Amino acid sequence: MAKTKLSPVPPVAQETKHERFRRLAPKRMGFALKPLRRVGNLFSSGYEWTPEERDQMLTALRAEFDFIEHKSREKPSSDKPIFEFS
Repeated sequence: MAKTKLSPVPPVAQETKHERFRRLAPKRMGFALKPLRRVGNLFSSGYEWTPEERDQMLTALRAEFDFIEHKSREKPSSDKPIFEFS
């Protein structure tokens, strides 16, 4: 029986950093945006929250976006902690 040749798959090790970024970014953005939409759902009429709780949540989200923006400009030394109500 003849062996079927598979089309060659370029090794990931041969990817440039930009190619790897372009391959991974859409998937990771999808993983990031879906939970953000779920957080937004907490502000629907099916839930009750205080203005202070809302402000704490939005402040934490803004801080994370600021951290991501900073990280895109230079490499930080450590990751930020996960959100908790104060």
